[in-house]
Amino acid sequence: MNVETLIAERKMRWESFLSGDKSFPFLFIVRVPENAPPDFAKFAPGNEKLFVELAWKDFERQSERAQLIDDDFIPHLSCIGGTEIFAEAFGSSVERAEDKMPFALPCVNSASGADNIIAPNLGDSSLMRFFEIGESLRSRGGEGIPLRMVDIQSPIDIAALIWEKSDLLMAMLESPESVSALAMKIQNLLVEFLDEWRVRFGDEYIAHYPEYFMKGGLTLSEDECGCVSSEVFEELFLGHLNFLSDRYGGIGMHCCANSRHQWALFKKIRGLRLLNLVSPPSEDGSGYVHAALNFFNGHCAQFHYGWTPGGAVSTWPSQYPQGARYVIDVNAENLDQAREICLELRKIREQCK
Repeated sequence: MNVETLIAERKMRWESFLSGDKSFPFLFIVRVPENAPPDFAKFAPGNEKLFVELAWKDFERQSERAQLIDDDFIPHLSCIGGTEIFAEAFGSSVERAEDKMPFALPCVNSASGADNIIAPNLGDSSLMRFFEIGESLRSRGGEGIPLRMVDIQSPIDIAALIWEKSDLLMAMLESPESVSALAMKIQNLLVEFLDEWRVRFGDEYIAHYPEYFMKGGLTLSEDECGCVSSEVFEELFLGHLNFLSDRYGGIGMHCCANSRHQWALFKKIRGLRLLNLVSPPSEDGSGYVHAALNFFNGHCAQFHYGWTPGGAVSTWPSQYPQGARYVIDVNAENLDQAREICLELRKIREQCK
């Protein structure tokens, strides 16, 4: 099977799964030890040509893997940058070191400073390099190969990079109108960016993290919710998430904070298609993931990290709550074991049809 046909088939599985098709109650990704992909987030502006070349080589690696392992992983062309890219567009400087991921440094430390921030013009901003990268990859790969989206973070998460965090947290209580004003400027830039992305590349893409396929909607990270109360989340965070989900027709969300106290409000995010939670170090991974699987059962698809099923492969689906829609993401010791796992899981899934 050629890679274009393989990708098309796997896209259809993800669409069926995310739509709630009972023929696909679960998907699975089986990973094997292999050379790590490049850290694309570490590429500073000016290295776009090298970025494109390495992204193409990584796609070839993924394509070879997909021919050998019949799971639901979709080969794609990466456009991902780091968490700093939208803060950088607003004027934050970026710290870059060879042994670390880049990170944005706050450019304001007060409500008055935040009020004076002027939103950038997208066409003149540093974000345009990701469109250049995407255009180069699309011209080489064609429309059938999905692009992996840049790291989209929520408006408040981006604000927490632009605005010195301890002062921002105080401002959420003392100057919430300034927090909302900055978040709205960020939301407007996100809309400009995502609208332009759709014009250039369409509405099919791979989420920035984890690597799942989406048609329509948007995907983002919401991590700052872990350090605020439910009242603050509902007042300052939730409206932006609902606006963006409504505008683009659904949302997939990643959260690596300890967010148990926000789970009830996560259910108020309209159009939540897929939720990815990463169990925090302070929690028992198995307990955290199982609690989430039960809490969000029947509400959205789930793709969590912190626990994976053990024992015989034939028992894995039974270890998830009945009726849940989930992605199994496991590591195999080698290629032969990966193939055996895939064969067993495909047999189980066929019985659902």
